[in-house]
Amino acid sequence: TGTGGIAITGNSTIAGTLGSLTGLASSGAVTFTSLSTAGIVTNTAGGALGTVAAVPVANGGTNLTSYTIGDLLYASGATTLAKLNDVAAGSCLLSGGVATAPTWGSCSAGGGITGSGTTNYVARFNTGSTLATGQLYDDGTNVSVGGTSPSALFNVGAANEFRVASTGAVTAVGVNAGTGLIQGTGGLTITGTTTLSSLNSVGIVHTNASGVLSTGTVTLGTETTGNYVATLGSLTGLTTTGNTGAGSTPTIAVTYGSAANTTVQGNTAITVTAGTGLTGGGSITLGAGGSTTLNVAYGSAASTAVQGNVQFVCPTGTGNLTGGGTTITEGAGG
Repeated sequence: TGTGGIAITGNSTIAGTLGSLTGLASSGAVTFTSLSTAGIVTNTAGGALGTVAAVPVANGGTNLTSYTIGDLLYASGATTLAKLNDVAAGSCLLSGGVATAPTWGSCSAGGGITGSGTTNYVARFNTGSTLATGQLYDDGTNVSVGGTSPSALFNVGAANEFRVASTGAVTAVGVNAGTGLIQGTGGLTITGTTTLSSLNSVGIVHTNASGVLSTGTVTLGTETTGNYVATLGSLTGLTTTGNTGAGSTPTIAVTYGSAANTTVQGNTAITVTAGTGLTGGGSITLGAGGSTTLNVAYGSAASTAVQGNVQFVCPTGTGNLTGGGTTITEGAGG
C-alpha cells in the first residue's frame, strides 16, 4: 500500500485489492485471475470484472451461443430471448396469442392461404383459403381464356377464335363451334363502319337458311327446301308450276284470255265499229298504241243527229189558234 505512483518491474503478482487507482499502465501483458475464462468481459454493479460466453440480453446480446440456419428469435420472457427452430417447407408461423410463444403449423389451420398453381396461369380460390390453377392464361403481354398462345391483347379459344386487339379491333373466327357466327337473343348494336368478311363483293345482300349473309344476284332457280314459290300466295293473273319438292324448278307464267283476272296479249287487236248515227271506226293493236275516229252523222233523215245550232220556227196558228212565229234553237232549249 502506498501513495502516489508505484513502479513495479519484472514479472510480479499483486495479491489483494488495488484501491483508488486513477490509472494502470503496463509495458507487458496484464493478467487478471478473475478473467480466467475466455469470453466477453463484464462487470458487476460493484465493479468486479468477469467473463461470459454470450452477451447478456441486458447488454444488448441474445445470451445464445449457437444457431441453426432458419432459426427465429423471439422474446420468451421480459428479459430473455429464445430461438424457434425451423421446420419442414410449407409451414406457416402461427401466433400463439398475447404473451404466448409463436409456433410453426399448417397455413390453412391458422387461417392462411394455401395451394399451388401453374406457370402463367392466374390463380383462383377453389375453397375459401386454397388457391388452384384458374382458366385465365397471362404471358405478361397478352391473356387468353381457353388457350396458351394468345396473339392479341385478349383472346378466347385454343386457336384464338375471338380476339380483341389493344386498338379495340375485334376479330371473330369460328365462334359457335366453328360456324363463324356470333349469336344472341338481345340483338347487336354496332356504331361506326362495320366490315363483314363474307360480303367481299358488290351485289345484293341476302341470307341462307342458317342466317349467313353474302352478296350476289337474286334469281329464281332450283330450290332445295320445298314449296319455294307456293309461299308467294295467291297471284292474280299468274300461274305457278314446279314449285314443290326439294330440287324443283319453279316457273311463273302469265295467264292470257278474255275472262276476268286474265291478261290481254300485246298483239291482240280490238275493232271499234261505228254504231247508229256514227261513221268511221277501225282496228287498234294493243301494245302498239294508236287511235280511230268516230264521226256523228248530221242531217234530217232517219239515224242522223240534229246539230245544236239548228233553229226551227213555230208557224202561226189558224182558226182558234194564236201565237206562233217563235224561233227555238236546238241545244239551247226554248
